[in-house]
Amino acid sequence: MTVDLHTHLVSSSADAARGKLNVWNRVLMRIAGFGSASDCRGRFVRDLREGPVEKAVVCAIEGSPLAAGNREVLAFCRENPGFLYGANLDPRSPAVEDEMDEAVSEGAVLLKLMPSFQGVDPASPRCDRYWAAAAERHLPVIVHTGPEHMLARGDNGLNSPARLERAAAIGTTLVCAHCGCQLASFVERSHFGAWKRLVRRFPNVYGDVSGFSGCVRRFWLGRIVRDPLLRSRIVFGTDFPAFVHVFRPNRGNAFAAWMELFRGFGLGDEFFARGAKMIGQGARG
Repeated sequence: MTVDLHTHLVSSSADAARGKLNVWNRVLMRIAGFGSASDCRGRFVRDLREGPVEKAVVCAIEGSPLAAGNREVLAFCRENPGFLYGANLDPRSPAVEDEMDEAVSEGAVLLKLMPSFQGVDPASPRCDRYWAAAAERHLPVIVHTGPEHMLARGDNGLNSPARLERAAAIGTTLVCAHCGCQLASFVERSHFGAWKRLVRRFPNVYGDVSGFSGCVRRFWLGRIVRDPLLRSRIVFGTDFPAFVHVFRPNRGNAFAAWMELFRGFGLGDEFFARGAKMIGQGARG
């Protein structure tokens, strides 16, 4: 089974022309022809229904002007077959275990953390209960790593994979979104080396290659696929609405365009099935 492990739902309040969206958000939505949240959602549902990907995990982000939060994502997943809930919690919450149990009872298959946007230092001992609870509940945690542009707030230093050593040692299954790579320029600091070192040290550390349509990240993808260990630790994700069809000849189904890009790098069925097994979808169907 092919599961897209990393997507987002555009918030119902997001608008390409108005609101609090930054220039990155507005440009990408306009290029892709999404003038409103309903446009983007309609494309999201249609492309999953008609494309080669069977299920998609929708990662909530609380307090974002672009991505929907937990309640909105949960309602969307319940209304639309094929979409799975990814919850966004604050690791510093004194009730984090109870909040995690509630998320699991509502169907959450993984957790999403945005360190710089949420103002969370993953290396802080205050997060230990969160990491331990996720490990005990077999919940993978997707953590944004590398510079952040779409939700550009806070200290980007918090997004280094090096800040995840404590979590990895606790035993949490970690998926480092974007493998620590920069997005748009080689001038930006890359944390790819920190991700690579973490993968070599801990068998429970992975990376997702979502949002790898641009030339900078495709450079790093070429490095990854040539390394047997790194290649075995990447999982399929798109970061929808990261608009791969803007940069690829296939401007039809967005999921098909992403799969075309990755197959062009020699990634096959094992890569596309890895995330499904991680969240138990390979067994449940």
